[in-house]
Amino acid sequence: MRYEHITLECIEGVATITINRPEVLNALSMQTLDEMMDAGAEDLPTFEENGVWGRLVAGTALGLHADVQTHSPLFYLHWALAPGARAELPADYPERAIYVAEGTVTVAGQRFDTGQMLVLTPGALVTIKAETPAIVMALGGEPLGPRFIDWNFVSSSKERIEQAKADWRAGRMKLPDLDHDSFTPLPPEPGAPAEQLGIPRRTFYRWYDRYLEGGPEALEDRPSAPRRVWNRIGDDIQQQIIDMALDTTDLSPRELAVRFTDEKRYFVSEATVYRLLKAHDLITSPAFVVIRAADAFHTKTTRPNEMWQTDFTYFKIIGWGGSVAKIVKLEHAWRRLDGRNDDGFQVAPFPG
Repeated sequence: MRYEHITLECIEGVATITINRPEVLNALSMQTLDEMMDAGAEDLPTFEENGVWGRLVAGTALGLHADVQTHSPLFYLHWALAPGARAELPADYPERAIYVAEGTVTVAGQRFDTGQMLVLTPGALVTIKAETPAIVMALGGEPLGPRFIDWNFVSSSKERIEQAKADWRAGRMKLPDLDHDSFTPLPPEPGAPAEQLGIPRRTFYRWYDRYLEGGPEALEDRPSAPRRVWNRIGDDIQQQIIDMALDTTDLSPRELAVRFTDEKRYFVSEATVYRLLKAHDLITSPAFVVIRAADAFHTKTTRPNEMWQTDFTYFKIIGWGGSVAKIVKLEHAWRRLDGRNDDGFQVAPFPG
């Protein structure tokens, strides 16, 4: 039979179907699918009973055998079920699945619609009931054994995977005719480059992914600091603080912070205001007061215990010209009545 969208060739029991639609990049259409389903159908066993029509596409199942070459024990069934019809799938193979290509069916009391696939439990007889006109594909077979995966290569043989990797590196593997302009290199062997560079594997593969995405430029150093600090005051708020400081020059940073918080309903700390004013050269006076030393207390003491009521006292440092005032805690000075303070300087005796 001659088809419009496919070409069928049978040689020594092997059927080869070639899609022949180059004008649309071999895209599938409903006609193409129908022709593929019909290709070679006269050589495949079919059966029909109680509203169930079936065709064994490949392998052996339900006492039938399809004369199609396979490389392992398997089966591939095409069922068309009328509403209410039931089809049974025996437990001849340990691995089985059914795919609902069209319609709605129930299996073990559960409802399944078009596009759903069921992987069946080994060793159990399964009954498929059609709730609507349905087309179901059933397939399965013997396990293929352990499968290995390395990048895009999957095989039951590690040797075949290594050969495929070597062919890919050497360019011996043929690329698709319509998609051969770009080539993705095989990733390096795990661990080898990382060990040579003395870096963790995770770091190496992160760098490698960046290289594949953006080339050598993507490997440039990136700042580790965050681009934005979550609690940084915006430029508009900073400008409002500066404007208020220029309007009320008599306020200290603490007073300015309190007024800004009250009036603008936006909290800023004294330290923030101080740093901001200092950055704009608006802090003109030092943050401390110089107290000139004296030869005696301004308020004379009349009793010995009155000294303990003073938190700090001022001492005139002998030899410094009397121009520097040193603040010393009273308890420290009291312990050193031998005439030396904590820094080793000689101090004047307590006045009064």
